[in-house]
Amino acid sequence: MKKMYKELFFFEDLEKEVQEKVIENYKEDCREEYEISFLYEDIKYFIDEKIKEMGYEVIDLEVCYALDYCQGDGVSFSGVFKKDGKEYTLERNSSYCHEYTMRSLFYEDEESNIFFDEKGLEKMRTIAREAKKYGYDSIEGYTSEESIRDIIISNEDTFTSNGKMMVPDFYM
Repeated sequence: MKKMYKELFFFEDLEKEVQEKVIENYKEDCREEYEISFLYEDIKYFIDEKIKEMGYEVIDLEVCYALDYCQGDGVSFSGVFKKDGKEYTLERNSSYCHEYTMRSLFYEDEESNIFFDEKGLEKMRTIAREAKKYGYDSIEGYTSEESIRDIIISNEDTFTSNGKMMVPDFYM
């Protein structure tokens, strides 16, 4: 039986050009993974806190976002919020995710549906715009070169000389 060995390198031991390649590959992988597993909860928490700062109790909150650096990107949300014993419902009226897809209703009792005034709705839209910026900032921060370097180094990832990540046998 022949044994074959492959020379492996830690990130900081790779050539500079190879490090740049590793970072670009990692950035794409991180962006996809981050949007799926982290961003929704981060944006939801951000919106929840902003609504609470306005004095509302958050009963239910659902978030929609599209942050792909394309026309039509944005954040919107729907939910039920309570303030001064009154229940407010915020609804989305489109499959798009920007702030102008939100409309708000005020339920004083079961027989009257009074629309939020424009000022109240605009405050909610402002939160959605702030959440959009927060989302973009989160993506950029998580996929920054510095952040990726820190992750790779702290994970002690190993690579071939051309930058291909090698997973140790004990992970398989």
